Amino acid sequence: MSFRYRSVPRRLAAVALLHASFLPSPASADETSCNDAYTEVQRLRRDKKLLVAQTRAVRCGQDECSVTVRTDCARWLDEIERALPSLIVKAQDASGTDLVEVTVRAGSQVIAQRLVGQPLLLDPGEYTLGFEYSAQALERHIVVHEGEKYRMLNVSFPVPAAASELDEQPAPRAMPVASEPVANVEPARPRTTAPAPTRPIPAASYALAAIAGIAGAAFVGLATSGAASEAQLRRSCGTTHSCAAHDVDSVEARYVAADIALGVGVLSLAGAGAVWLFTPAPDQAPLTPQPRLGGLSCVVSGRF
Repeated sequence: MSFRYRSVPRRLAAVALLHASFLPSPASADETSCNDAYTEVQRLRRDKKLLVAQTRAVRCGQDECSVTVRTDCARWLDEIERALPSLIVKAQDASGTDLVEVTVRAGSQVIAQRLVGQPLLLDPGEYTLGFEYSAQALERHIVVHEGEKYRMLNVSFPVPAAASELDEQPAPRAMPVASEPVANVEPARPRTTAPAPTRPIPAASYALAAIAGIAGAAFVGLATSGAASEAQLRRSCGTTHSCAAHDVDSVEARYVAADIALGVGVLSLAGAGAVWLFTPAPDQAPLTPQPRLGGLSCVVSGRF
């Protein structure tokens, strides 16, 4: 009996030692974590989830991991950091003032609550970024490419900061005013005025005006020539009153021709005006004589 009692503690110690051999040691738990991180890094890189892959690569690069695992994870971490895109967002209001208190969202995830010039890291892909400042919100659709570093993204809010703060203040409530019936009044229609008809210029007026121009030029030429000849005679033979009669007649003939040209020019110009004046407008009846007691009379009416 004494032999049996002494063997029980030995059996309990053997069972405890057997169970302890199957429990994981701290070293084996760390190795499992390293191996899991090692596998996840490769899967996450294939899925282009570089941000999470970066954290897992840091985990499997710790000293408690094996040499092979640490070497691969350190190399992968360097490649991930080179491939990870980054953005620099610059927000301004309408006056060009830089804004800091701007919240940036990528979908439903907040990636920045203030803009202080630091780059924002994103996985490669397509994004709809939301920007919120005060009571204003903007969206920008962008595509972020792998390896794209420090891409500048400018965002402009249309209302200046001071104006936005004023807009947020509640407007004073107006006192209610008793309404009175208002009669239906037809809005005034814009008055349309028909354009006044233009009086055409007949061809005869152009011809007479041309004759007046030619006659005026002839007057100037003849009068100038006559005055020059007269001055020459006065300097030569005029002092002794010995000028030949045909020379004096020539000067007088030029003056007479100049006067005739002047008269023709004046009459032609007046005739051109008269022809234009008596030419009826498109909506005006032509000038017709009307019989009256004692003779004929003409009535002229129209717009001038």
